[in-house]
Amino acid sequence: MAGNTNFPNGISLAGTAVTSSAAELNILDGATLSVAELNILDGVTATAAELNILDGVTATYDEINKLDGVISTNAQLDTKVVSVPINFTANTTNVFGVFASDGVWTITAMSAVMHAIPVSSAGTATLAIANYDLSTTTDDNLLSTATVDAEGWTNATVVDLTPTATGADLVLADGDFVHATLVSNNVDLTGGTGGVLTVWLQKTA
Repeated sequence: MAGNTNFPNGISLAGTAVTSSAAELNILDGATLSVAELNILDGVTATAAELNILDGVTATYDEINKLDGVISTNAQLDTKVVSVPINFTANTTNVFGVFASDGVWTITAMSAVMHAIPVSSAGTATLAIANYDLSTTTDDNLLSTATVDAEGWTNATVVDLTPTATGADLVLADGDFVHATLVSNNVDLTGGTGGVLTVWLQKTA
C-alpha cells in the first residue's frame, strides 16, 4: 500500500489478527531467504552462546568427522608414552635422553626390557633414571632406589620400575629433562643389548 495508511483497529488476514509491530515486520525488509531456508531453524534449541562456540572454527567437515567414534577421556588424550633404546657397554657409562618436558607432566610409570640382559661376574651393570630440574639445576632421582641392578632381569621380559616415593620429583616442569644412565664397571661385561626404556606421563598443565 502506497503512502501512509493507518489501521487503528489492527489488521486481520484470513480471520487471524496480525499482532506484529511495524518494527517487527520490518526485520524482514531485504530478506532473501526461502521458506526452506527459514525452516532449517525449526527445532534448533542451541543458545547464542552455544552457536558462538563455532566462531573462528576453521576445521573442515572431514576433519570434524575424524572425532566420530573417539571414546578416549580427556585424561587419556593427555597421556604420553615415550620409549627409547638403551644398552650397556663394557666398562662404560652410557647416558640416554628420554624426555624433554614441554609443559607440566607427571611421570605415572616406568619400565625396561632387554633382549639380552647384562652379565658381569667381576662387576655390576646398573640403571639410574633422573630428571634434570631446570629450576634447581640438579638431578632428581626418579627411582625408589639410586640404581637398579639390571643383571637381575630376565631376557626379553618387561620389568616394572618402582618410582620414587617423593611425588614432587615425578612432576616435570617446562624445560626439565629426563635421562637414563647405564653403568658397567668391568670389561668382562657381556649382553646388555637390545634394550628399551618406557616412561608414561600425564599432562597436568
